[in-house]
Amino acid sequence: MNKYSLFIILFLTLCGCNNEKNHTGDKEQCTVVFTSVDSIANLSLNVYFAPNFEIFRASKDSMGFITFEIPGMKHGVVSIQKSGVSIDVFVTNNDTIKIETLNDGEDISFGFEGNKAPHYNFFRKQKKNISRYQKFSGDIFLYKESCERSFQERKDFLKEYALDNKVSLEFVDYVSKIFKYRYLYELTVPLSKIPIEELHSVGKEYLEDLQVEDFDDNSILKIRTATLALHKYLGYYVTQSYRGYEGGDEFERHFEEITRGLNGRVREYAYTALLEDYYRNLLPNNINLLKKYVKTVRKSVKDTAFLRKLDKINNRLLSLKNPLPDSIKSIRLMGLDDKTTSLGTILEKHKTSTIVVDNWASWCWACLMDMEEAKEFKEQIVKEGIAWIYISIDQEKDIGKWKQTSREKQKLGLMVNQYLVTGDDLKMYNDFFGTTEGIPRYLFFNSKGELSLYKGPRPTDPVTFRKVLDQLKTDKMKIE
Repeated sequence: MNKYSLFIILFLTLCGCNNEKNHTGDKEQCTVVFTSVDSIANLSLNVYFAPNFEIFRASKDSMGFITFEIPGMKHGVVSIQKSGVSIDVFVTNNDTIKIETLNDGEDISFGFEGNKAPHYNFFRKQKKNISRYQKFSGDIFLYKESCERSFQERKDFLKEYALDNKVSLEFVDYVSKIFKYRYLYELTVPLSKIPIEELHSVGKEYLEDLQVEDFDDNSILKIRTATLALHKYLGYYVTQSYRGYEGGDEFERHFEEITRGLNGRVREYAYTALLEDYYRNLLPNNINLLKKYVKTVRKSVKDTAFLRKLDKINNRLLSLKNPLPDSIKSIRLMGLDDKTTSLGTILEKHKTSTIVVDNWASWCWACLMDMEEAKEFKEQIVKEGIAWIYISIDQEKDIGKWKQTSREKQKLGLMVNQYLVTGDDLKMYNDFFGTTEGIPRYLFFNSKGELSLYKGPRPTDPVTFRKVLDQLKTDKMKIE
């Protein structure tokens, strides 16, 4: 076959490959063996299987070979990582590749040799030869032109690379999809930065008349930019009324569009991502809505990864707007005066008010930054009757640091309503309220002392913070 004929075949593949559906079975497995020439060890493979990244590790054998077995994929792109060095490569089953560390100009990278080496070297070489797309500066259509140029450069580079190197058609197919969905994702990036009143003026043609059905392909669940593009497309374009997780009709239109246009595991992913997004940005008025839809979705979802996420959301939702368990109320707290009390006692003391619990630690720079930036807003809402409680998750060995930081930052209010979780109760506290997932974390309790939000908005977002307070105030008026 001459070079011109190969070009025609590859060109037709590039044009037509995106319409093919790929329903990869979970029983598939990809085995890759790396042979080292420069004592590379402790490599890891980072693989995206929506909704998570999975990390695979292997140790070197006596012959210097490193073997990875990746279940659930026949071929695809993975990230090879070691000591801050990371590079994407295309792997297929039973590859045996020699790997070495390269000084690639200013960057440290990996180089590969062997029969499938062109698959492994592609993204490193592409990165060096393709310019980055322009950052959004306010003109969305100028930004789109920049994205189009970068997209075309990537496609041209792939065609030339395929002509000059021995690559498989499945490689061309897969990389073409990556480029397509990366382009679509890049287009969606500025949509969240456009004022809501201007969003309607950005017509469907901006996204190439994209339809939700264009994402109905199970193979995109192994392409991170593809799932991001789907997620943003649904969030900002299908509903055309994005107002910040208000719920109601907007949520239901989003849900119905997923049901109408997607099938199989892609639909399961989209359902789960929608519910998880609303849970992460939960408003009190949406608690019952999410409870209803989690129950509905769970009946149709089969993928265990999605089921685990749904169950976690459901368990959290079920504990909201209910009295705390006695074991949690009994958690011991120590004040700055060394006197001990309990969480239940503190909540009872401020009952009838909306209570915000500000979880922080002396080592948490983000916590202190929030306190600095939101100082005036916090003082204002406290004047309006909101009870603001500080609870530190510093370990007992760091009590001295906790007290010292509280004194140093007393202008931020840290000498008032300040407590530290003591002893073995810290683990119980962290597990129940999710503070191990990260701080600062703001817990909201309603006027009955019931937990309303596990992870409320940060006070550095006063609009959303105020929205939560207003909804809790409305609930209190309904109760009264």
